[in-house]
Amino acid sequence: MPDLKTLFIDLTSLTLREPRKAAARVLAIEVPRPVLWQALVLVVVLGAIQTIISDYMVLFMAGPGATLLFAANPLVTSVMALGGTVVMVHAIHRIGAMFGGRGDLDGALKIAIWVQAVLLLFNTAQLILMLFAPVLSALMGMVNVGILFWLMTVFIAVLHGFQSYPKVLLGIFLSALMLGMAFIILLSVTGLSSVLGV
Repeated sequence: MPDLKTLFIDLTSLTLREPRKAAARVLAIEVPRPVLWQALVLVVVLGAIQTIISDYMVLFMAGPGATLLFAANPLVTSVMALGGTVVMVHAIHRIGAMFGGRGDLDGALKIAIWVQAVLLLFNTAQLILMLFAPVLSALMGMVNVGILFWLMTVFIAVLHGFQSYPKVLLGIFLSALMLGMAFIILLSVTGLSSVLGV
C-alpha cells in the first residue's frame, strides 16, 4: 500500500491531468467530518502564512514607502481567510443543492481542502519565483487564479453531478461576486476596513 506522500503526489498529478477522476477519488475518501474541519483549518492557515510571507517579500522588494497589507494584521488576515473559506464551503453545498445538485457538506469540505492543498504547491513556486523572476511570478499568479477556477469548476460539477462546465463556472463567478459584495458590506459595518487599511 503506498504511503501518504506517494498518494499525495499521485493524486496531485491526477488532479492536473484528469481532474474529473481526481475529484471522484477525493470525494470517495472516507474521513470523519471533525477531521475534515481540522484539515480545512490547516490548509487555510498555511495559505494565510504564504500570503503574509508574500506581503513581506513585496515590501522588501518595493523598498521605502511600501506598506504591509496582510502581514500588518496576521491574526485578522487568518481569521478572515478561514471565515471566507467556511462560507465558500457552505455556498458550494447549498447553492449547488438549489440547482438540483446531489453533493453534501462533507463533499464540499473535501473539495475545498484538496483544491487549496494543490494551490499551496503552486503558490510556493510563485514565492520562489518572486525572488529570482518577479515578472514570471506575477504571471504565475494569474495562472494560479486560472487553475483555481478550473479545478473548482470541475470538482463542483463532479460533486453535484452537473454536466455543463460553463454553467458551473458562471455560478462560481456570480456566487463569488455576491459573497464579495456581502464581505465588503460586512467590513464597512464592523469597521474592519479601517483596521485592514482597505
